[in-house]
Amino acid sequence: MFSLSWLTAPAEASAATTPTTTSAPRFITAPPPMPAAGPAGWRFVGQGPGQTILAGTPARCPSQLRRWDGVAGFRVTVTLFDCQTAQDAAVALWSLTVQAVNHAHYTQTELPDHSLLLVCAQSRSGPCSLDALARGRLLIVVGAAAPPGSTLNEVDVVERTAAAQARLTPGPNTDIVSQWRAISSKRVNQTLAALLVAYLTIIGPWAMATRPLRGERYGVRAGDSRWIDVTRPASRLKHWVRLRATARALFLLLAAATAAPGSISIGSVLGLLVLAILGWIRPLGRIGGWRPARVRGLRVFASRSAWISLVLGIVSVGLLAAAVLAVLVPVAALASGISQSPLFVDGSLDLRYVNVAGLNPVLRLFVFTLTLPPQYALEIALATAVGLVAAATLLRRAGRRFALPSKLHLPPPYVLYLRNFSDDKLKMSPSAIGRTSLVERLNPFARQPFEEILARHLNRLAPVVTAKPPGSRLPTIGAARLTLPTGKDGEAWKEVVERYAVAASAVVVAATPEAVQPGLRWELALLDRDRAIGPVLLVLGPHPRRDLVTRWSLFVAAARVYPRFRALDSYRDDGHSGAIVMVLDPAVGWVTWGAGARTEWTYAAALSSAIDYARALGPASGRIAPAA
Repeated sequence: MFSLSWLTAPAEASAATTPTTTSAPRFITAPPPMPAAGPAGWRFVGQGPGQTILAGTPARCPSQLRRWDGVAGFRVTVTLFDCQTAQDAAVALWSLTVQAVNHAHYTQTELPDHSLLLVCAQSRSGPCSLDALARGRLLIVVGAAAPPGSTLNEVDVVERTAAAQARLTPGPNTDIVSQWRAISSKRVNQTLAALLVAYLTIIGPWAMATRPLRGERYGVRAGDSRWIDVTRPASRLKHWVRLRATARALFLLLAAATAAPGSISIGSVLGLLVLAILGWIRPLGRIGGWRPARVRGLRVFASRSAWISLVLGIVSVGLLAAAVLAVLVPVAALASGISQSPLFVDGSLDLRYVNVAGLNPVLRLFVFTLTLPPQYALEIALATAVGLVAAATLLRRAGRRFALPSKLHLPPPYVLYLRNFSDDKLKMSPSAIGRTSLVERLNPFARQPFEEILARHLNRLAPVVTAKPPGSRLPTIGAARLTLPTGKDGEAWKEVVERYAVAASAVVVAATPEAVQPGLRWELALLDRDRAIGPVLLVLGPHPRRDLVTRWSLFVAAARVYPRFRALDSYRDDGHSGAIVMVLDPAVGWVTWGAGARTEWTYAAALSSAIDYARALGPASGRIAPAA
């Protein structure tokens, strides 16, 4: 790394030797005479090797320097960096420019002759200035330092000395972009336009196609005190959660802006306080403070393969970070002005100027993206990012499935979830804020199993367990899987289900099956026969209205033969199609929560209220989790 500290180093740092005139490149014999320097003029102090720019790369530029002293401690140093080509000298000057921009004590000005003037505003030894220019294959750097109270103008000294040294080297000064200027890149504009078109023609229609319930309207029963419409609470919940997410994002942006020196003010502190309150402090009321609960085996029950989930989760986050870098790096190179620097030849980064062996893997990825052909860089980066996001999503979900155990015996408290195995295919488009990982939130195509969304909310009551389908190896994300024995006669599973139903905090039944299988009929008979089981919740899945009405009618037809479910026959009208969850209250019958639409927000509001109701009906102490 090149340093500017040599500018104010003591004169004894150079070897005091006699000036020579035979070394290449040629040095000036002395700085130009200055009227204020007095009759003695300049006194040669010494010469020797200086620092190396681009060290560790094939384009390294070693240097030689000479130093003179003037009156009253005034010093002038001329350093010549002998590069291999004029392009290397331009890169060396650009490297010096970038470091000077990041140097707290220097301000820079690009002069008309394309040289760079740096002024040191404060120094322990007084004011100092530096003039740097690339001419041919040489980088010429002239520095001057004046003691406090000096009458010499060090800026004039370095400019005249640099001009005198440049006259010894043929050719004009090299013009470089000395600052990272924000430019308007047609390439970036075209890519942004292409992304917008792609969203309107591909992602948008895909999102519409994968949300079949968008625009569906469901019946809401009026005039029934046991039928509660949660449309308004769901709307308030949606807006409140989005407000909190926005407040958190604004808090992070404002905190980053305030972190700069001198940016803290009373207004910024008050703004951070307000955003922190909106974003993180939980308000009164469970609905207002709702947030999606993560569904993980580590939280539900222990799993010996949970470490695989941790490893795959870390890998997925790494892939997501790589996807972000793959897009940001070429865009930043075009939009920030770095691509206009001499580091880039024909639009691509020249690896001669990069010490690749000394870079960590992240920086190597950064360098690789900058070496892509400029006419295809953004397209390649976008395609790579899409692949990385897809891989991150698959790994993340696979890892979470490893974290869910399959066991024969699971301890209470828990909620038993009864359903047809065919219901495992049911999926729902959740809100991006309601997804349980960063990878899933950034994926516009993600759909989650309905069981996962259901388990997310039921976990407030107790962890959810359900039967594992025969032959399956990894469970669907959602409830913990219960391995059922089959036995010789195929009936051994019934004893296990009955034992779990009796000890459960609540029993939840999927009430919109495609067909009522014999196993589900037996489970309904069990719930009717053993009245010690309770409470019982019926959940209607996210199906289109006509399909839902058909499925619900099939379920009611099968359940109505059992006295405990006979009252469901009065809920077969179309006005009940908006039902989301029903709870059996022995005192008043079936209590229903529903809405005119089926979204994660309406399910969240309905299940939240139903869980509170079920908790009030709760069984014996110890079989239900305490309220949060």
